Amino acid sequence: MNTPTRMLFKRQMPVLQMTQAPIRGFYYPDANHHHLNQEPHVLAKRIIKVVGERLRHIDHNRWDGVPVTFKTHWNSENGEIDIKTCILIHDIIEREFNIDIDDRKILLQSIQDCFHFIMSLHTAI
Repeated sequence: MNTPTRMLFKRQMPVLQMTQAPIRGFYYPDANHHHLNQEPHVLAKRIIKVVGERLRHIDHNRWDGVPVTFKTHWNSENGEIDIKTCILIHDIIEREFNIDIDDRKILLQSIQDCFHFIMSLHTAI
């Protein structure tokens, strides 16, 4: 390879630095809340809001007009675990709180499960 071709090749292949890894942790929007244990109802309302929006988006016929509360669960009408809905709820919780949920080990089946899972991961901000 001649020198101009080598220079062109070098420009096309940028070197990526592999030492910087993203830090995972969820964003708590209000600066006045230093720890979730002080204001757990704020976290519960936030979970209810995002999960309610996702449930209505996933299955509009089932969830339209149904109030989503702290006791809400998304099992099937027969009481069986709805794995598809659990995974979709995991996705919205992961995006909203910037956390990772291992779908093979954990199935969050209710708002209470989501709340307790997030509280167990939370550290003081």
